[in-house]
Amino acid sequence: MSWTNFHSHTKYSDGSDIPEEYIKQAISHGIVSYGFSCHAPVTFPCKWTIDPSGLSSYLHEIELLKEKYYGTIQIYKSLEIDYFPGNPLTFPENYGKLNLDYTVGSVHFVDNLKNGEAWNIDTSKRIFDEGMVEIFGGNGKKAVERFYQLTKEMIAIMRPTIIGHLDKIKMFNINNAYFTNDQDWYCDLVEDVLHDIKSLGSIVEVNTRGIYRSKTTDYYPSDAILTRCKELGIPVTINSDCHRPEEVAEGFASA
Repeated sequence: MSWTNFHSHTKYSDGSDIPEEYIKQAISHGIVSYGFSCHAPVTFPCKWTIDPSGLSSYLHEIELLKEKYYGTIQIYKSLEIDYFPGNPLTFPENYGKLNLDYTVGSVHFVDNLKNGEAWNIDTSKRIFDEGMVEIFGGNGKKAVERFYQLTKEMIAIMRPTIIGHLDKIKMFNINNAYFTNDQDWYCDLVEDVLHDIKSLGSIVEVNTRGIYRSKTTDYYPSDAILTRCKELGIPVTINSDCHRPEEVAEGFASA
């Protein structure tokens, strides 16, 4: 089977290797189209996003790889852009200046902790619990509502090509400690988001990273959400969200 992967990270953000090492692995796996989508710079210190000073080098290196491997594999240049209020890069008129082939839109940050730091929902279980308590008083429904509100804003403002790990909020909700994703209110929130995605014409990724990293027991998004994507005619693509070359097609066969 001919695979594609449009969500990947290199040493320019929080990946392990130079971009070419990922291309070599992609070719060995029979991947015919490969997209680089390192974490775009944000407006505050963050160790896993591209440093603003390295952005031009990242984009230039991808262009060089396109030329070097022309006729062997299709290579695409992208960024995973985080949506949060006040991020200028989420506006098409700003990221459009970077001449990207596509964009991956994601929500990792949900409001701020008491110390002023942005609450990153996928850093660790400890920080996830901290944000749930400090920001939402332990009310999982309120946190999920805010997450999907931000997702809707991202879709409307950023208009991303691909929606990254749509239900990422579940990552550290271990044993349904704060919410379950089969409750009516949860399903209604997701349904609303899916109709926005349908209207925009974006692609939903089936992100395998949660599975192969043993962070979740199902994919991003869940089977129920993928079923609705099929019913609504929303296109999907399988991505590994790889951070190491050996992960470029991880989990694809089972997905």
